[in-house]
Amino acid sequence: MNTDKKVMGFFPNILNFDQTRNAIKQYGARIEENGWCFRALERKVNRKFIDLVSLAPTGYLPLNNEVEVGWRLAKDYWHQGYGIEAAHRAMNFAFDELYSEKVATLTAAANISPQNLMEELEMTDAEESLPHPEAPKETGLRNHILYRIAKENFS
Repeated sequence: MNTDKKVMGFFPNILNFDQTRNAIKQYGARIEENGWCFRALERKVNRKFIDLVSLAPTGYLPLNNEVEVGWRLAKDYWHQGYGIEAAHRAMNFAFDELYSEKVATLTAAANISPQNLMEELEMTDAEESLPHPEAPKETGLRNHILYRIAKENFS
């Protein structure tokens, strides 16, 4: 998935095999350390890997006491409900198990589909534009939009 230009179209970089392997090692280390991070996403019916869902500390985001939720799907699984189901379960975990008060996410301003999903999850546009620190200016992906939801508004 990391080499699929359509899947990675709104990400700062396409990752090669070695970069992907290193990222997986980093995710494993975060899971060891925190008990949570990026997780593989698979279909229940056939256990086929369809990409990932994530919870991560807000790291490079200018947020306090929030957890970042994210998801990415192989293009064959777009617009089938997997993204919202995975994000909803991850957010449940953030609120119920991690006791987070807020969950946030961001996407490239030009990436409309995830913004629709965020609104379907009842997340609200924080009306903040953030420069993504890893997106080179020349890609046009530097401008990101922040969405968030508080625990009391999540259902």
